[in-house]
Parts: sequence; structure tokens; C-alpha cells
Amino acid sequence: TGLVHLSINNKSIAFPDFRDGKVWLKTLNNKTHQNNRLGLQVFRKITDTIPLKLTTHIKLDVSGQQREVILEGALLDGFIPGAVHSRLPSQIDINGRLKIQVRPGQWTIEVSAIHQQLLNQIVLPEFKKPWHEDEIWVLDQQPHLRLIKVVDKNSIDPSQIQLPLQWKKYPAY
Repeated sequence: TGLVHLSINNKSIAFPDFRDGKVWLKTLNNKTHQNNRLGLQVFRKITDTIPLKLTTHIKLDVSGQQREVILEGALLDGFIPGAVHSRLPSQIDINGRLKIQVRPGQWTIEVSAIHQQLLNQIVLPEFKKPWHEDEIWVLDQQPHLRLIKVVDKNSIDPSQIQLPLQWKKYPAY
């Protein structure tokens, strides 16, 4: 991973054209892509440990030109980021937003976080687009540590949804 700042004739190029691992100084097609779309599926796993772990698994379906996308929602309030696993250049900024340099294709990003305080509830706040309003959560309970009660959420059959394979053994909501 590296940071690239490109300027041509003293004009800064915000998003250099990367193809096949190379930076192109001049693009043959100067048309602006109008088919920039971003599909998002979000899955979260709560792991009942001390401290409590939250893993957010994001599936991206990207079309159009490469660009930077900022997603609010990868971190929940009160959670501290641990790691971001992605094949796309990604980072979490100081406001907890996930910045990604997307390019066409299907990608997965996994963000892990912990909550160090005593937690009585986890509430999903409203997020801005393109974050999807529906998420699927799984719960890896440890009854010897504490009892967790899921309130006002419908249980889902994990074998009927596109959960990450290793998460299908947990109850889903």
C-alpha cells in the first residue's frame, strides 16, 4: 500500500488512473463515467468476550470509475477500531468513517472493533447513504460470561442468507 500524489502541469489529479498496478499519466477516455454505482451488504458479528468484539463484514459491488467512497457505519458508537482487512486501500479516519479507494468489481472489507466499557445494549443508529439500512447480525454468545437477550429482532435462518461461511453456525438476526 502506498500514497500517490500526482500533479500534471501544476494541476493536482485527485484520482490517478491505476490499471494493472501501474499509474497512467494520460487516460485515453476522458469521459466522466456516469454509471458509478455502489451496492452494499452489511453483516456484523458480536463476539461475547471481554472486551466485547464487533466484526463488521461489508460486501461491495462497485461499477463505474475508481473513486474514493466514505462510509459512515463501519464502527458503532463507543467501539474502538482494531483492524481493517481489505484488498482495496482503506482506512478509518478520526471520526470513525471508513474511507475506501474503490474500483469496479466485487470486494469484501472486514472491520474489527472492541468495546471496553460495560455495555447494556447495542443500538444501531441511522446512517447516511450509501450505507444500507438493513443489516444482518450474528451472535457468538458465551453464557459463562454473561447472558445476552436479543429484543425486538426477528431470527433468520443462517443457511438461507449470504453470511460469511464461518458465521453460519451462529444465530442470525
